[in-house]
Amino acid sequence: MKNIWVIYVLLYLVLYVTYTQYYKIATKKCNNTSALTVLLRFTSGITILLALPFFHFKIPHNIITYIFLGLACIFFALSDRMYTASYKELEVSTYSVLAQSSTVFIFVLGIVFFKETIIIKRIIGALLILFANILVLYKKKKFVWNKYYLYNVIANLSFAIGTTLDIGISDQFNLPFFVAIVFCMSSVLIFTFEQIKISDIKKEYYEGNKKAIIIVSLLDGVTSLFMLRAYQLESVTLLAPLFSLKTILNVFVAHFVLKENDSIFKKIIAAIIIVIGVILINM
Repeated sequence: MKNIWVIYVLLYLVLYVTYTQYYKIATKKCNNTSALTVLLRFTSGITILLALPFFHFKIPHNIITYIFLGLACIFFALSDRMYTASYKELEVSTYSVLAQSSTVFIFVLGIVFFKETIIIKRIIGALLILFANILVLYKKKKFVWNKYYLYNVIANLSFAIGTTLDIGISDQFNLPFFVAIVFCMSSVLIFTFEQIKISDIKKEYYEGNKKAIIIVSLLDGVTSLFMLRAYQLESVTLLAPLFSLKTILNVFVAHFVLKENDSIFKKIIAAIIIVIGVILINM
C-alpha cells in the first residue's frame, strides 16, 4: 500500500472533506480561535507520531534545512491562525473555493524567486482560479468583503510562502516526524506570541464540540501525511488536479451535510473552473 499513490489520493480526498466539515463544526462553539488552533494543531502533531514506525526514519544533517523549516513554520503558524479565524465565519463551500488562491500565490512566488518560465497556459490557469474567487465574492451585483475574507487571503498567502520555503524538505525527513514538527512548531509559536493560557485551551475543549475536536485532531495530520506521500510517489502535474477535486467535493458535502444553500450552483461552477485552472498551471 505504501507505494500505491492512487490509494493515498483517494484516502486524502475522503478524509480531507470529512476533516473540513468537522473543522467548521468545531469552530461554531469556539470562543478563542487562537486557543482552538493551538489545541487542534498540537494534538494533530502528537497523534501523527503513531505512524512513525510505518516509514523509514531519517533526518537531515544540513543546518540550512532546519533554518528553512523554521522559517516555513512561522508562515504556517500565521496561516493556521488566520485559517481558524476565517473558517469560523465563512461557509465551508466558500472557504474551499477561496483557499485555492494559494495555488496562484505559489505560482507567482515560483516565477519571482525561482525564475520559473512564464507560460501562457499557466497564466490562464492562474487567472481562471482568480476569476472563480471573484465569482464567489460577487453577490447581488456587488462584491462581498469583510475582515474574514482578508483573513482568508492572509492564510493562503502565508501558506504559499511556507510551502515555497519547505519545497523538497519533507523528502529529507521521516514523513510523520516532519508533519509532527510542522504542526507542533506552529502551535507553539501561536501559543507563545499570543500568550495563550493552558486554561484557555482546556476551556475550548471542555466547552466546545468534543467529537468534532477529536475528529479534526485525528484527521489533520493524516491528510497531510497522505498528500505528502502521494507527492513523493507521483508527479505534481498529475496529482495537483486530482487534489483540487476536494473543492468540488466540499461544496457538495457542505450543501447536503451543513445545509449551505447560498449560491450553491455558482460555487459548483467556481469549483469546476478551479480544477481547470489547476490543470493548466500544472501542465
